[in-house]
Amino acid sequence: MSRLQFLLSLLIISFCASLFFVMQGPLLAYQIAKPITTVFILLVPLLSPHSKETFSISQVLVGLSFCLVGDVLILWDSFFVFALASFLIGHLFFVAVLIQKGGLQLNYGILSLLGLVALVLYAQMYPNLGRLKLPVLIYVSCIVLMCWQALSLYVKNKNKATYWFALGAVLFLLSDSVLGLTKFTFDFSMSSVVILTAYWGGILSIAYATHFRI
Repeated sequence: MSRLQFLLSLLIISFCASLFFVMQGPLLAYQIAKPITTVFILLVPLLSPHSKETFSISQVLVGLSFCLVGDVLILWDSFFVFALASFLIGHLFFVAVLIQKGGLQLNYGILSLLGLVALVLYAQMYPNLGRLKLPVLIYVSCIVLMCWQALSLYVKNKNKATYWFALGAVLFLLSDSVLGLTKFTFDFSMSSVVILTAYWGGILSIAYATHFRI
């Protein structure tokens, strides 16, 4: 078994434990298991065999580290804005990674589609945002920017690295969309499972993108 396979085995165990605890409790067990799962994902880029021929591993690690901070902060409602800020900074590092390797992408077709999705989501949340209207708008704009650059780079330069990064960006957007709707509009059974699965799938895909040449 390779080091990556061993790490992914630990990740799967932690992931399953987190889903169990978020559904069944106890809350403390979930609060411990959740960041541990993200830590395992954070280690994935360190095992990349193409450290000098792929996305900037150091910047991806910084972005993932801010996601880890956001993971912890979002466990408490009183820290929600700080969690948003942490994830936003993480997205900015991911954007920097994409632009550094491929330059600024100006695919306006993709931007229009993402902008429309974001507008609909924000309109759904808007009546219940209260003082969070501006922070959420800024955050939505940032994740759309990240998704736009990731998808546009993949369209321009199709390879495994850009594919996994683009998939990660889309899954991250999906996770945040469901999270926003359940927090500010309506909730549904198993929403936590959908949010966590899409989120960890997203950041794992971004981390795994560093294992391929670009």
